[in-house]
Amino acid sequence: MIINEMMKIIWAETRSTYLDLLEYASSLSAEELFENVKNKKMTFYSYPGTNMNLLSCSVCTYRIEKDFGGCSMCDYENNDLMHQAYMTALREKNVSLYSKAILNSFANVRGKHTLPNVFELISSYDVFTDKEFPEEVFYEFFKANALFSRKPFGYIFEARASSITKEKLDLVKKYISPKNRVIIEFGVETGNEWLRNHWLNKDVTNAQIINAISLIHEAGFKAAADILIGIPGLTEVQSQNVFNDTIFWLEKAGIDQFVALPLNRKTLTLQGIIYQHLKNDHLLLEMGIAQQEHTGIPWLTTIICSLNEVFTKKPELINKINLAQVYPYQNSVSNITAYNKAGCVCNKILTDVLGKYQIKRDIGAIKKAAEYTLSDGHGCDIDYKDLLRSQANQDIPLTVKSIINQLAPFIWPDSYADIILDFQDEVNQYEDII
Repeated sequence: MIINEMMKIIWAETRSTYLDLLEYASSLSAEELFENVKNKKMTFYSYPGTNMNLLSCSVCTYRIEKDFGGCSMCDYENNDLMHQAYMTALREKNVSLYSKAILNSFANVRGKHTLPNVFELISSYDVFTDKEFPEEVFYEFFKANALFSRKPFGYIFEARASSITKEKLDLVKKYISPKNRVIIEFGVETGNEWLRNHWLNKDVTNAQIINAISLIHEAGFKAAADILIGIPGLTEVQSQNVFNDTIFWLEKAGIDQFVALPLNRKTLTLQGIIYQHLKNDHLLLEMGIAQQEHTGIPWLTTIICSLNEVFTKKPELINKINLAQVYPYQNSVSNITAYNKAGCVCNKILTDVLGKYQIKRDIGAIKKAAEYTLSDGHGCDIDYKDLLRSQANQDIPLTVKSIINQLAPFIWPDSYADIILDFQDEVNQYEDII
């Protein structure tokens, strides 16, 4: 697919650096590698009711499988390539030391026998792939060592829908007490399969998602889906409609919880490359796709109104929809989060509403914020409504084709005409239905 080829080009320099580092790391002994990684600290965030433990494992297995293509909205591998090369080499040489190194990354931040939150989220890129999270890691974490001073109420494990199998769920059962609540969280991003795979490059089908939910429930666990509010390059209305359709599709499929992530802009991503090359593109400015400094991420108005529309239709979903990464510091990679017109007072007001939602789940506050952001009570409501008029009369195929048409000459200067034709073939497969 064109999107994977694009991501490979965007990540080419990182891939080259990583492979050079891996070659060096592979020349070291397992003991030398362990010495180099044993003091690494995992990334850690504490949310209301949940601690997020982003363990320092090897490089993302899915990105490696895609020759450093991978999910187009994700940018994590440029943080510490040296460490990831060490860990990849250590995994191959000594899985026991590799597992101890991952445990160390936890203990170096939280200490030993630490006090747990209600839920403890255990995350690598995919805890259900042996290359990142072999059984030895489960053993170190949940049998050989006592992580917490007392058992948390529950654990959350992050995985890819395509990795969720009965065998992996049985592995969790083997190491986690039946007294603990277990949630398996996986990335859906959008219920539209074409967007998920041809635009976000997830390589996950709707059938795999439905099957994952079924397997999780058969195991006696809960299923949680990560979904985006805002799709790279799409109009505000398109992003809002896609989010709402995804929520109701997943609810019908039996999902237990949602983790909604407002799209942010990071460097080595589709949204980042659209911003880099097209933020001042004349055609896309007229279409409202390019918005100069705002290019590539949704407005806070869209985030608030998307949530309000869902809660207006089904207020009971307030107990199922969680928010994550509302603030820039809740992401381990430098990023620009959703905002409205720069300098407008509404930015702090609306961001604070989303932040408080993470704690209080107040439908009334979301409704009031939606009314406020569309009112004339602040400085950018006129700009937002003008933007919607610029973006009107577009469907998703037109929007994504327009982006690729303008972006291709920057990414493929010698073959962009062929790329545009190939992408047209992909767009011809687009369907609105979920």
